[in-house]
Amino acid sequence: MSISEMLTLVPVLAGVVAFVLCAVAVWRAPDALSRANVLSIIPGVALPLMIMGKLFHDWSTVGFDAHDFVRAVLSIAGLLVVVSVASFTMGRSIYGVSVEDARIIKREQAARDKQQDAPEENTPDGGDQQAAKGGSQPEGAKKQQPTLSPQEIAERVKKKKKRKMK
Repeated sequence: MSISEMLTLVPVLAGVVAFVLCAVAVWRAPDALSRANVLSIIPGVALPLMIMGKLFHDWSTVGFDAHDFVRAVLSIAGLLVVVSVASFTMGRSIYGVSVEDARIIKREQAARDKQQDAPEENTPDGGDQQAAKGGSQPEGAKKQQPTLSPQEIAERVKKKKKRKMK
């Protein structure tokens, strides 16, 4: 095996190994956000390695060609730009749709439960407000709080995150 064949083989083989490892990692990733993150290895690492292998092969068979070199450099630069923008965009869209901050949701649920458990306020004359209005709610009954839909919870989470960022 000649040196030119080795220069061709090494980046192509490394690119194939990156493809296979990425496929295994995507298979094992627990959620969509992790899969999108792992998938960015293919255009960011594997494809540039394969382009370099093709360029080395062309140089070893035909000789140096400036047009091939410029095309390879532009292709690799384009891949790196596209993968960074695309992975950022996919990550933001996946995070906004599928991942909710469990801590904030639990905190809001606890606050709602606390409000439900709190005793009703008494009127200034010492009587119960419901009794003053003529209501017949039992003494130990809890107030019914409206339950929030997942969309409302997600909106509140986004608002809180925006406030924290300021």
